[in-house]
Amino acid sequence: MSKNNTRPAREYYGLTRTTPNFIPFEQVFPGSTFFIRQELSRGHKYPSRDRTLYRKAKDGFYAEAVDSGKGLCLMPKDLCVPVRSER
Repeated sequence: MSKNNTRPAREYYGLTRTTPNFIPFEQVFPGSTFFIRQELSRGHKYPSRDRTLYRKAKDGFYAEAVDSGKGLCLMPKDLCVPVRSER
């Protein structure tokens, strides 16, 4: 008898998460896509409502929106949710 794995995939805003927990921005790999979870550097103690998908730049603390190209600067301790973007 075989068991079916009926456990749902870890999702965040409809995309599959690549890590089980939230991670600091400094640990996000360059070129990967992520959502912002919480901006601790700005004193925000609640989760972000921003549903924009961002891609981390190759160097520094810069990221840009995948759909519009709008730039963003995050501090190393801000929490992010890395996801797999659908291609």
